[in-house]
Amino acid sequence: MRTVLTLSFAILLAACGGQSNEEQLEEAANQSDPAAAEVLENAAENGMDPQEALQEAGNAAVEADTNAAANSQ
Repeated sequence: MRTVLTLSFAILLAACGGQSNEEQLEEAANQSDPAAAEVLENAAENGMDPQEALQEAGNAAVEADTNAAANSQ
């Protein structure tokens, strides 16, 4: 699941060609779930490497999904 999310974010980021890293991360955040969006927005503000930001966003999304599933049982 994490690989799928990271790959999806990477494709999304690549589709935002011609923009700065900050703009690309903000665009990805606009199209992400809340947990991933928060990571991407912080990464954009702090000038984080996009690949690292995407990995962290994917991890945050997986963790949020896991916690939601555990809480629903």
